[in-house]
Amino acid sequence: MDIKDIRLKVVGSQLYDGVLKDKLEFFTEGQLYKKGDVRYLEYEETPVSGFEGYKTKLIMEGDSVKVERFSESDINATELRFEKGKRSTGFYYTPYGEIDIEVLTNNLVNTVSDEGIGVIDIDYDISLKGILEGRNRLNIELS
Repeated sequence: MDIKDIRLKVVGSQLYDGVLKDKLEFFTEGQLYKKGDVRYLEYEETPVSGFEGYKTKLIMEGDSVKVERFSESDINATELRFEKGKRSTGFYYTPYGEIDIEVLTNNLVNTVSDEGIGVIDIDYDISLKGILEGRNRLNIELS
């Protein structure tokens, strides 16, 4: 298992009622490695993301991407699975309890190579237990 150090550009955007409400962009460093046919991408969140002290792991297997975000204490853990055209459920832990999340992946593009170059682009609808609904996009460029 070779671990490659890589640079990342992460862009997240949120739309509600078709209007861009929030956009976040930051640069960070991470590691890419492969076990069997599964690629793993890990990076530390930055203060810009609002999740300083957290680590995000993307698990890329076949046509799906699983995103896990966690800290040492795991107080605010998140786990989501994306696969084009499929609906899945996940969770978001807060100090006040767990919130169920449902996502519908509209589109997923993954061009990440073993060399650590490529793009992960995920366009998805999200519902936080009926409390909040919107459309999100996560774009990660590796170089």
